[in-house]
Amino acid sequence: MVSQHIDIPLPFEYGVTGGKNMHHTKTKGDLAVGKMISECLCNDIGVWLPISEHLSVDLIVSNQKLATKKVQVKYVSMRNGTIRVPLDGNYMTANGSRCYTLNRKLIDLFAAYCPETDRLYYIHTSEIPENMKNQFTLRVVQSESRTGNQPSRIRWANDYVGVERIFERKMG
Repeated sequence: MVSQHIDIPLPFEYGVTGGKNMHHTKTKGDLAVGKMISECLCNDIGVWLPISEHLSVDLIVSNQKLATKKVQVKYVSMRNGTIRVPLDGNYMTANGSRCYTLNRKLIDLFAAYCPETDRLYYIHTSEIPENMKNQFTLRVVQSESRTGNQPSRIRWANDYVGVERIFERKMG
């Protein structure tokens, strides 16, 4: 029997950051989850993988004492100097895309991966006001229109960086 070589294109061959597959939502989500897994493992944080695409949780992470956190991972591109983390989810059905509101009581934190900064931003659900329904916005760069006069309510993205934030106790 002679084996045949079959060319099967893999996601990394297309290039998530450029090329044919750049806009594929699942590939972007996989990249964000992969970045989170890597960051956790490099910092002695265990990673548990739920076996379903239809859960509110993408990962469960644990520290050395087996304290766990349920994480919803997002891939979020920067727009106008901000990262807008959606507070909803979506999935595909035979009839197209469906959007749903995430029950934040089932999640401990969001991990938002931004490809432009190549960083993960960790946002505890307790840090998100209950009346905030659509998105949680982090500012990466200072707005040109308000230079030097930024209101204090701005959430600076750098304040949400660092895997150590996962197990910090955050109050709203």
